[in-house]
Amino acid sequence: RGSVMAQKLIVTSERALRSKYGEGGWERIEKVGTDLVKADKAHGIGTTLVSLDGKGAKAAKAGNALSFKTAFDEAFEKAGRPEYTVILGGPHVVPHQGPQNPAHDDDPEVPSDLPYACEAPASDDTEQFVAPSRVVGRIPDLPGSKDPARLVALLGRAAAWAPLTKKSYGSFFGLTAAEWKKSTTLSVKALFGKAAKPRISPKEGPKWKSGDISARAHFINCHGAPSDAQFYGQSGENYPVAHHSVLLPGLVKPGTVVAAECCYGAEVYQP
Repeated sequence: RGSVMAQKLIVTSERALRSKYGEGGWERIEKVGTDLVKADKAHGIGTTLVSLDGKGAKAAKAGNALSFKTAFDEAFEKAGRPEYTVILGGPHVVPHQGPQNPAHDDDPEVPSDLPYACEAPASDDTEQFVAPSRVVGRIPDLPGSKDPARLVALLGRAAAWAPLTKKSYGSFFGLTAAEWKKSTTLSVKALFGKAAKPRISPKEGPKWKSGDISARAHFINCHGAPSDAQFYGQSGENYPVAHHSVLLPGLVKPGTVVAAECCYGAEVYQP
């Protein structure tokens, strides 16, 4: 875009962060948030921080997830429809939306940030949120903790971000449950070329070697479960562990991007 500065919006609940971490904790978060705004400016990104439960007719209400979606939409429009939007805090700060689960299985709702990425107004109707058109991410804090250190560290990491080259993402690690081999193979071929093939569970994982997962692009299509640090493969009624987070430190490179197409794969919980 030449000299035109890209725009980014950061949304949060100042009320929730002050209540959770106290005034001192909020001041620490606010300071590192200001550092992030300055770092973004140096990268050619104009960043604005907005509290969704601030003043205004459409301010979000505690305990009302749909009101956060309405406030989010208003903030997005007021910011001029920015290229990037970041939710600051976990789902107890800015709640996930809870559209109804169309699969009608054991989960009546599907907690998700997907509705924030869609133009449709606040609703629990899943069919309204099938066409995301906004880039939305989340920097979560740690549920149940009164110490903001984890959130402060994540904001500091975001402020110190530096782009890598396209070549850095030329190789990939793919992993699928055997039951979904065909679908996952189509996905990795579309992303990484006709010769791309995923690893398959059962048979492989979770004790990967450095050379297995050193690529900076990961695509995972496995089973997940609530508050569980493992992903699972599948062959018939066999569900072996395919991936385990405690085995990954020291093997995954900085800057790795992971697409985890797994149930509960984006859940935020105290490990």
